[in-house]
Amino acid sequence: NWYGGLNFRHAQIYQVNNTFAPRNYLYGECGYTKRVEAFSLNWRGRFISKSYGIPLLTETQYKEDKHYLRNRILVRYDINYHHDVFGSVESTYRLDYTQKTERLRYVLGYGYTFNQNHKIQCTYSISQEQNREAPDTDYNTGITYIYKF
Repeated sequence: NWYGGLNFRHAQIYQVNNTFAPRNYLYGECGYTKRVEAFSLNWRGRFISKSYGIPLLTETQYKEDKHYLRNRILVRYDINYHHDVFGSVESTYRLDYTQKTERLRYVLGYGYTFNQNHKIQCTYSISQEQNREAPDTDYNTGITYIYKF
């Protein structure tokens, strides 16, 4: 099954001088999901354009726009109706300037489905910067509640 979508996100990023700087993200994505019995495989490609300032007001732009391509492969195994486990690998590739992979992210997770509308997921992820002299590595745990309409 193929799918696609568009998304816009506006953020105010706190600066060390006690001000906020506007940042805008425009996403376009497409993906493919294939299910074989209890296993499912998902590929997602996402184009991201990050702009600094207020859209359409060039005088507010304080940095050059950045453009990324993020690819993710996710494998999920449904143990039974209630329990599933999954893992994914995602790369963030900078399309302009460096034209190199900037980040790799590895995720392991567990999901519990209460019923057709309510689900909870717990995740552990490692996110590593690439192609830098002193790369950062982030370790994250998360919990997500999902409600299906």
